[in-house]
Amino acid sequence: MRDDKVVGHVPLSYSRCVSQFLEISSSTVTCTVTGKRVNRGGGYGLEVPCQYSFKGNSLAVKWLSERIAKERKIVEDALARNQERKTGSKRKQQGNNSGENCSSAKKARK
Repeated sequence: MRDDKVVGHVPLSYSRCVSQFLEISSSTVTCTVTGKRVNRGGGYGLEVPCQYSFKGNSLAVKWLSERIAKERKIVEDALARNQERKTGSKRKQQGNNSGENCSSAKKARK
């Protein structure tokens, strides 16, 4: 919030459950930025590390915390798979390049 206006948003993967939480009367969410912005390259765009604080009905807070933990795991797994895919394709390219060099050397010996 800046001058009582929203200047950011909750990540899309969390938005539905946070919206449902906020529909409960006396429920509030505050966010404190904890680090610098980063783009991890998983298709999630620019990310700003932050800490959320949820206040309201204890059952609702527990439900929301569990939902966010599940969503976080899904996002982290997707980012890890994406990173592995990138790393694997780089290794494959390096392997292909070294293989070409070996075959070229064999042809040169003949």
